[in-house]
Amino acid sequence: MAIANLLDGSELDLVDEESLTSHSTPTTIFIPTHSAFTAAEPEPTLQQALNGPNAIEWQEAIDYEISQLEKLNAWKIIDAPACGNIIPCHYVLVTKCGPDSKKLKLRARLVANGQHQQYGLDYSETFAPTSSMTTIRTVLTVAAQHDWEIHQVDIRSAYLHAEVKEDIYMRAPLGYLKPEDKGKVLKLLRSLYGLKQAGFEWSEELAKVFLTIGFTRSQVDQAIYYKKSADEHMVITVSVDDMAVTLKHLAHIERFKSQLHEYFKISDLGELSWLLGLKVERKRVERTITLSQKAYVKTVLERFHLEDVKATTIPMNTGTVLSTDQSPATHTEFNDMHNVPYQHGIGSLMYAATSTRPDIAFAVAMLSQFMQNPGRQHWETVKHVMCYLKGTSGKRVSAITTICNSFLL
Repeated sequence: MAIANLLDGSELDLVDEESLTSHSTPTTIFIPTHSAFTAAEPEPTLQQALNGPNAIEWQEAIDYEISQLEKLNAWKIIDAPACGNIIPCHYVLVTKCGPDSKKLKLRARLVANGQHQQYGLDYSETFAPTSSMTTIRTVLTVAAQHDWEIHQVDIRSAYLHAEVKEDIYMRAPLGYLKPEDKGKVLKLLRSLYGLKQAGFEWSEELAKVFLTIGFTRSQVDQAIYYKKSADEHMVITVSVDDMAVTLKHLAHIERFKSQLHEYFKISDLGELSWLLGLKVERKRVERTITLSQKAYVKTVLERFHLEDVKATTIPMNTGTVLSTDQSPATHTEFNDMHNVPYQHGIGSLMYAATSTRPDIAFAVAMLSQFMQNPGRQHWETVKHVMCYLKGTSGKRVSAITTICNSFLL
């Protein structure tokens, strides 16, 4: 059954906050009222990290990553194959931040350079489902309607729980091999991050576990799993390794976490307050749930060096005209736009638009038409939208709910 049917006849409307007081019918309303991933500044290279002020923390993060990979038997050291495809690897360094943009921890992840893989030789299937933001909002809304428990579970080193079926060979990270192993390579046994099939293999492994413990996979959104019986009703959204777990009884979630722990190493994050860069606030008495991205907006502004610019009050100026006639046509114009991060800007705006900021959706859709060959006017308009987000970063999307009599999957 379609996820939209979970609303049991409720309708989704974008309305003004003032209309709340006059709303009396049993419906669900999403309201943009006054509304986060990684640090805004570019992460250091490996050399910069190990020679910078946080060198000890970065080294600890790298050592931890290698130790986890070894515990999970992610590879074995073998002689280099005579004719195999040997792919390189590198570290991805990430500063994880919380809702208030403060640093939580430093993370180093060893990533395979999957772009060097060859189709049919060391990979084939790559599709991996993940919950759409529409689905996540819907599930959270229904849970709030019914006053269900909403918890979050994180699977540690998720991809590494899945085995690879193909023969994949990778060069060892710098300094890993002992002198007697010089010239050898790593044969991967687990789905290392960066492999083209890693997401698919993890998705299949997770689905196998969920089916084993009695869940059903949604045929509409395959990143949704649910279980329904006489005394138990649970719906789970999966976004790679982050799960939002909604269910009727608290005792059942403890049992679910115990079951999951039998297969994976998990982080029990308790009641949901932060998911995929979104701050989640809930008022159980009023049966409301609110999502916001204030910290994410702050990160975007810092990333594009717009934190000190003047805020605007509308996403696009009245009368703004955008067309391909404004795209570069001369060598000078192409050079002017060569280093402009237009695609990154659109991507950052798109995530906000599809998550909690439908008020910029039209502007983002318009600007997305010029991704292939953006001009200066297009880029200035992108920055204008970001300035609008600065002035309205407190806006939120709220679900105002009332009790429904049934919840059907």
